[in-house]
Amino acid sequence: MSIIYRLITVLLFWSAATNASPFYPYAKRQIDNATSPTNGTSSPTNGTSGGSNNGSSSSTSSSVEIFVTSGNLPSNGSAKALFNTTGTLNITQLYKVSEAVNQSLQSSSGGGIVILADKSSFESLSFFLSIVLNTEKAVVITNDIEIGTTVAMDSNSTGRGVLYVGKSKVIFAGDLPPFGVPVGVVGDNLEAYWFYDEPQKSGMFSMNSTLRTTYSNFTNPTLNSEVAVPIVYEQGIASILSSSLGNSSSIGGLVIVSDKVVSNVTTQSTSSSSSTPTFPVIWVNPPGKISWLSEANIPGYAIAGGYLTPVQAQILLGVAVNNNVTSPESIRALFP
Repeated sequence: MSIIYRLITVLLFWSAATNASPFYPYAKRQIDNATSPTNGTSSPTNGTSGGSNNGSSSSTSSSVEIFVTSGNLPSNGSAKALFNTTGTLNITQLYKVSEAVNQSLQSSSGGGIVILADKSSFESLSFFLSIVLNTEKAVVITNDIEIGTTVAMDSNSTGRGVLYVGKSKVIFAGDLPPFGVPVGVVGDNLEAYWFYDEPQKSGMFSMNSTLRTTYSNFTNPTLNSEVAVPIVYEQGIASILSSSLGNSSSIGGLVIVSDKVVSNVTTQSTSSSSSTPTFPVIWVNPPGKISWLSEANIPGYAIAGGYLTPVQAQILLGVAVNNNVTSPESIRALFP
């Protein structure tokens, strides 16, 4: 009983006190001990990790609008400062970015958007904007304005979804596993080279996806309420953890990170109504493990996160809860 009480206390404390992950709570559970929050992101890779050079761009768009969330403003005064943070953006800040970008996209007939951000926010910001922005215009997240502007002004960047590119000059898609699948690269001549001629988005963000056809309200750039979606790294105690948190009114959802196969799933999943959480629970693989997680090896009350990382699963679930989508069937349809 003391372990469960301490765990709930720690989770709810971090829910109010930390911004280490977008939806605040980021706990790591190691049997009895909770450790310090982590960001769960990896460093960008150097090089292109494969692919072929299909050629550079031949034209550029007319202009871009620059928003700053981290770092210094350009000396020419061409950017809009939203805030300046060196840590991972929290959910309130993510929604402020989406609101500013959405207003710009609706009012501007010009080119794309460049967002200057700390590298620690690349994963969360790019995936969040992939959900809440439904646009064909270029939206590029970067920690180098010159490189980001090069990509955003390239005419072939449109229709590719939210992109991010750092000082390594490798371009990644925000709707895919972080730093895993490069879609292009910026050359030393500051021209963008794309590995795929045709712009494409992953299935869950395509025009015919459940996200776009059923939940178009997710593009509403307004945070309706504070959403607590903890990420918990478990080591064999997932069923005890989720059932003990099942009646907590302060939690909108839970992301459990584990690469262990759960045995006796059927018995474990529906043994009693008290063991079933009252909020949605997403089960995902650990960061850095790019593989598919199916529902065959997780408890029956949980929803498989597919290829999504813990942070991506947390963001998608948090946006859903923010828009009052909480039923297991609806949440399951959103995840890949």
